[in-house]
Amino acid sequence: MPPSALLFDLENTFFDGTFWHRQLHQMVSRWGRPISFSDFKAAWQFNWLPQVYSGQMEYWQAMSAFLLDLGIEGCARIELLTAAKARLQSAQAGLRPYSGVAETLRDLQQFGYKLGILSNSIMSPTETLDLLRRIGIAVNWDYCLTSRAAGQPLPTPFAFHSAARGLAVRLPETIYISRNRERIAAAAESGMQTGLIAEQEPGVQSPCSGTQQGAEYACLRELEQRIVARKAA
Repeated sequence: MPPSALLFDLENTFFDGTFWHRQLHQMVSRWGRPISFSDFKAAWQFNWLPQVYSGQMEYWQAMSAFLLDLGIEGCARIELLTAAKARLQSAQAGLRPYSGVAETLRDLQQFGYKLGILSNSIMSPTETLDLLRRIGIAVNWDYCLTSRAAGQPLPTPFAFHSAARGLAVRLPETIYISRNRERIAAAAESGMQTGLIAEQEPGVQSPCSGTQQGAEYACLRELEQRIVARKAA
């Protein structure tokens, strides 16, 4: 069934979501015990960010507790938090979308597709859309729900159904797009079509065949070209 709406997960889909975490890891590595980036990111994302996403803790409250978990205490923790706040402001000011993202989204809207966002974020939907406009992604979104507004980490089966209702389309007419395979699997179980934005090795052609969870794409531009071709067929 040709899709009529696209629902996006923000994490590393429109822009590099690891940039800030890599900077924070570098700062923590200078102040605390050695920890690999993968372990650092996993501990933050699984142990603390869900509480921020659901509104149970404020971002910097959770960050302070996380640093304490890493053994950074007293004045060192206060100084690191102060430096991290300044560094985050700088990172957000320099945030830019991946090449071609803004143009692809505008093209998709001009082709008549509805566009929505369903994503974990420490920001409200209004703040999220304001951020996207500031970095040059200026489309009229038909739907936006963040975990901060939902009061729980996303996505959930109920959230997928709510998003389809908000977009005024049926689940099978919606493509959920993410770089996260677990979220893609959850969307497929809900009855949505899916598109996994998968990193490709140099010289390796992007797979075009579908799987149980949908097709894989190297970038949003490829996704656009293929769904528009389906629509025209």
